[in-house]
Amino acid sequence: MSLLTKPIDQITEQDFKNLVSNQVLESRVLDYKETLPNLQASDDKREFIYDVSAFANGGGGELIYGISEVAGKPANVVGVHIDNADQLIRQVEEIIRSNVQPRIYGIQIRAIPLPSTENSVFIIRIPNSLNSPHMASMGGTTRFYTRNSAGKHPMDITEIRSAFLSTMGISERLRDLRLSRIAKIKANDGYMTLSDAQRAIALHLVPFSALGNGLLDVSTFKAQTNQLWPMLTDNLNFKYNFDGFITFAKWPGDAHPHTYTQLTRQGMIEAVENGYFLRVEREKRVIYPVAFEKEIINQTSKYLIALSNLGVQPPFVIMVSLLGVRDFTLTIQGNLINRFNMGHNQIDKDDLLLPELMMENFPTNDAELARLLRPVFDTYWNAAGFSVCMNYNADGDWIEPS
Repeated sequence: MSLLTKPIDQITEQDFKNLVSNQVLESRVLDYKETLPNLQASDDKREFIYDVSAFANGGGGELIYGISEVAGKPANVVGVHIDNADQLIRQVEEIIRSNVQPRIYGIQIRAIPLPSTENSVFIIRIPNSLNSPHMASMGGTTRFYTRNSAGKHPMDITEIRSAFLSTMGISERLRDLRLSRIAKIKANDGYMTLSDAQRAIALHLVPFSALGNGLLDVSTFKAQTNQLWPMLTDNLNFKYNFDGFITFAKWPGDAHPHTYTQLTRQGMIEAVENGYFLRVEREKRVIYPVAFEKEIINQTSKYLIALSNLGVQPPFVIMVSLLGVRDFTLTIQGNLINRFNMGHNQIDKDDLLLPELMMENFPTNDAELARLLRPVFDTYWNAAGFSVCMNYNADGDWIEPS
């Protein structure tokens, strides 16, 4: 038993008391500390970064400060005194960021108040890193640490070599995943057969955890149906499938859906719509950017809520692709070029795989998400001959034209 299966924001004092009453031993994934390290002291700071990097290299786990232990057994929930939790969390994040390379993505840190005292339990949850091995570096000294059931230990040359050989770079894995999924969609061999696959919009949300071996509880997916609506529809069908859970919709009279959203058991979301925003009108190939961008912002926001509800934590990578768009131009109600009094070009590529956006935290609202997406939207406007996406104001906020 550990707390790893519970979202960190839902952990309470009772969970810590349960660790004590159930005598949950320290292990490869769990380490108790009675007191916080003195992060101003070199020795304490060095041991702290060794602890963190060891968890990242050893499969992930939790450092829990404020629980005393005897021979690895938890003895009492004593808590630690914290004057300013936010300030301490920022300090810890900066120490880890500055002294562990490569960067460990997805660390979660919380101070959990103990209502029975004036103290808190300070918990650091370190993921099973996908870009290990991580090197702890301080004062000119570098070390590689990992963990086993007995605690942390320095990695020997064989362990270091094995870690390097077994870990392919995250960027390469994401690229390969994206290219593989895009090839499936273009062949109309995605998670569902679409009514038309000549052109399509594809949105992928990939948490780093989806690149590992962990699986979500598929039986909980249906509860997120309202957050998993497919793009561009006001009706909904859904079902479990081999890969997880899928929502989809058909136009009246069509044999196949025009849109679907798949949530995989690994926690990845693939949303595909077969080109409502990519139209051929009066022999002109046009993209409706306002409607397209608004849909991407709204749907991404909902999908992130679904993942949060399922306990899937950042970081995430968001990937937007426009497929089959060669010779398309941008338009707003058929009159974009006149409106901005600018020249334009036809897009000269079949597919636009827009730049990946990595998010280390959930956005606080849709406006923040829209600001983060600006470099993504800029790129397809560039492809159509514009310097930037025209739907952002001088403050960097996405504004729907009136």
